[in-house]
Amino acid sequence: MRTSQRIGAVTSDPASRSAPPARAETTSTAGMFSPDRYRAVRRKYLEAERLPAWCYTAQQFFDREVDRIFKKNWIFVGREEQIPLPGDYFTINLFGEGIIVVRADDGTISAHANSCRHAGTRLLEGAGHCSHIICPFHGWTYSLNGQLLGAPRTRDLPDFAKQQNGLWPIRIDQYGGFIFVNLWPDAPPLAAHLGNLPELFASYDLENMVCVRRADYELACNWKLYVSVDMESYHAPYVHPHSIGKQVVSRQPTQGNWETIYMESNRTIAMVQGDSCAGFPHIKSLAGKPAAGTYFSMIYPSLLLITTLDAMWWIHKLPKATDRTSVQAGFCFPRATVAQPDFDDIAAHYHRRWNQVIDEDNRIIEAQQAGIRSSSYHPGRYADPEEVCHAVDNWILDQLVDERDDLVATTR
Repeated sequence: MRTSQRIGAVTSDPASRSAPPARAETTSTAGMFSPDRYRAVRRKYLEAERLPAWCYTAQQFFDREVDRIFKKNWIFVGREEQIPLPGDYFTINLFGEGIIVVRADDGTISAHANSCRHAGTRLLEGAGHCSHIICPFHGWTYSLNGQLLGAPRTRDLPDFAKQQNGLWPIRIDQYGGFIFVNLWPDAPPLAAHLGNLPELFASYDLENMVCVRRADYELACNWKLYVSVDMESYHAPYVHPHSIGKQVVSRQPTQGNWETIYMESNRTIAMVQGDSCAGFPHIKSLAGKPAAGTYFSMIYPSLLLITTLDAMWWIHKLPKATDRTSVQAGFCFPRATVAQPDFDDIAAHYHRRWNQVIDEDNRIIEAQQAGIRSSSYHPGRYADPEEVCHAVDNWILDQLVDERDDLVATTR
């Protein structure tokens, strides 16, 4: 007798399943950073297999991801409109590194280690406004650009100079209103990381968009699973049958550390299919392909940017553990759109779509993580709509494996 349950088309009929692969080859983590362990992933994508289970469950693999990917690449931390005035700041914690992001008196944005140069005390919490940064422990005082202004009882210290005891700077840069930091002093500049993205997306005028809402989620999944689901349309008819439905997308050529897929459409995708609301006007400055469809773009390592005809939103993933990821979504419109008197009423239709789709993705990704932990899991093949997933997995391996070799896939 055949029985079934509701996630996918799972069946208990033995005749419907092929024999499981040899266990030693698929579950052993010995030599997990040897290129030989990833020969199947390195094939051309229609011939390749997905990443092995340990890539989503092993602490050693996770630790190397943090050290070699997240501590050496540009990481999105916020939007410029979060700190519009001099003295406005917010704080973040990236993999144990406390960071202050603040707008200085001259309007520039800087980032500093959130640690006093005297005794290491954390200086600020959360977000807010200040004229100076003052240590709550011993009163050391810093300017908004990190210079030490005052240090009680240090006047008579030999060889002590204020100019040598400012806050440690953190590399920071901006693009399109997005703020990025990099913990690696020798990393290439943000412009090199982004490649041709700013040129391709110039007509969106991203710096003049306003984030009207943020949502935060803590998920029981590995960060790579969420990155993958963002960059393939394969799941859409099954996970999002009523919100999105089938999507026809194609991978686009890029330069730099990012990937993008494009869907041609003369209507916004920011509302659920069948919504009778006319929506907001299209962005007036759009030209070329941006005026005729939607881009789904992933800036390595984990920032999804969706740019459509009338809006933009992001979904950012930060790994917390092998099976835990913090996800933040932000939803943006042009300033002129936000100024419309009926903005809140119309925007409710967009929020409905965003809430529904993100909740659907969250559920399926947690189910995927649970399944990968099974001793019966063996990596499956990439399907035709998963070309970018294959490219992302191989980019990750490029950062982690012990050496490059002739197994590297042709992913373009």
